[in-house]
Amino acid sequence: VKTILRETLVDMLTPAGWRRITNDIRRGAKLAFDTSDLADFLSPSDFLNPSILLGFLVSLVRYPIAAALKAPLPFAVIATGLATLSSALDSALAESSLDASLTSGELILTSAITAFDVLLPVVFSRLLLVGFLEERNVRLARSISEAAERGNGAVVAVLGGLHVNGVAKLLESGEELKGDGGEDTQAGTWWTDKM
Repeated sequence: VKTILRETLVDMLTPAGWRRITNDIRRGAKLAFDTSDLADFLSPSDFLNPSILLGFLVSLVRYPIAAALKAPLPFAVIATGLATLSSALDSALAESSLDASLTSGELILTSAITAFDVLLPVVFSRLLLVGFLEERNVRLARSISEAAERGNGAVVAVLGGLHVNGVAKLLESGEELKGDGGEDTQAGTWWTDKM
């Protein structure tokens, strides 16, 4: 994820980089949402199931709590930074609404915030679709494939909703599943270094 974040920030500086970002986002979205070559798949309406929606709402609370428990110091630094930034922006907004003219500092701050608002979704889209979804799909498919090779019976895999279609495509394609760098690797749990 760090590598993808670094590459995305560098790619934002050139037109060729923006093409790579666009291609990555398109490829990731196609892997997650294009079901044209699958016989059995999750459709968008499947995600509107009330229990799925409730699970999504629970995850909005659960994941930040898990992050705070796993890495309390970075979480505290980020949370404090966001709270401080929010407070500073609220103060600046309150002051600027009293005075209709913008100073050069306020103009620079407004431009920086606007750029941040525009670029942040691009960064997170690439991180989500490539770093978290696409690479994780390959690892999950590899793990399922290895379990099927080792076992004599059926393999049961519990996947997050966004992984189902992508993992199914990879397994049905029959292509050899490679690691992140193209190397043959053994599947394992997500926290191991051997993947």
